[in-house]
Amino acid sequence: MSHRPSKKAVNDADTYYCSRNAFCLRFFGSIIILVGCYSALVVLVDPRGDFGTQIFRQVTMDSRITKMALFDLYSRRTPVDGIVIGSSRSMKVSPSLLEAATQKRWFNFSVDSAQAEDYLAIFRWAHRRDIHLSMLAIGLDVEALHDSSAMDARLERNPMLMAELGYKGNVSDVYSRVQGFLRLLKSSLSRSYAQDILESLVATFYHLPPSSSFDANGLLHYNKWEGERNSGPAALNARISQSKEEYRRRFQGMHNLSIVREEEIETLLDEAGRDKIRIVLWITPLHPTLITYLEKESNYEALLENTENYVRDIGLRFEIPVFDFSSPESFGGTDDHWFDGAHIDDVNALLLEKRLEKALPAKR
Repeated sequence: MSHRPSKKAVNDADTYYCSRNAFCLRFFGSIIILVGCYSALVVLVDPRGDFGTQIFRQVTMDSRITKMALFDLYSRRTPVDGIVIGSSRSMKVSPSLLEAATQKRWFNFSVDSAQAEDYLAIFRWAHRRDIHLSMLAIGLDVEALHDSSAMDARLERNPMLMAELGYKGNVSDVYSRVQGFLRLLKSSLSRSYAQDILESLVATFYHLPPSSSFDANGLLHYNKWEGERNSGPAALNARISQSKEEYRRRFQGMHNLSIVREEEIETLLDEAGRDKIRIVLWITPLHPTLITYLEKESNYEALLENTENYVRDIGLRFEIPVFDFSSPESFGGTDDHWFDGAHIDDVNALLLEKRLEKALPAKR
């Protein structure tokens, strides 16, 4: 004998499923609305200048555009003899100190999150604007040779630099632009980006001075951090801790050195060598606390070893002086003179430069 469910049971089941479906719709709808609102906030505030909104104060500048404008002004007054190329980790290398050591005119052309293609594009662009270049100092980050093919979005939307890499006209198609936009949104899902949004809003409404700025010769000043120079080890340790997540993400997807990016570095060295440009190259440092963390959380130790081997190889092949400054003790630096886990302050920068001076032409 078959038992058919009662009408009440059917109604209860229908009510349950409707209730569950309604809950799921409300839940996922709320998630979509929250993500949409946060994405809109990211684009509207645009604290790092990624989207070109320009309504609120940027807490970081587009250093590629800024440095290109500064270089034009600086070299227009007097031709530049030497440039420093690298990421933000090389921005505290002082052109004035290099000038004092060599009696040559220097400009720091390091830009944020530079990878090998940035190095090549910037060298070509600068050399095309100023044919007097005779010296080149290259601060090579391990992640500048990342085996991901993704370019920095700020490079992709810079037509002049992209042209130096062989891209003509419309730099990227619609699909690439959408990909780039989604990458930017993904990068905004971090505590540091949320802090930048808050800092941008506060700086805009309270008319605070910019947290960083460049001298005419491209030297970076961390206005906020330099003002906190004597705030003690606790503040530095807090900034080092903030660096951990950022750099873990950078190295998380890196498994080896990119052959394509190695070729771009070698193209740069070859082109500079043909024009008799004197070159010095070093591996940039990280704070020992951050190194220890990355060795546990990523493939950093093996990647650094591969980079050290690669740098020694190109040093021999291109007959250029190379240095492994991947840790502060390698150039006589200290663990105290840092702005965070990846950026040395003026004291450590001076010690690093003194080592570089040995490989640069002596005073005339």
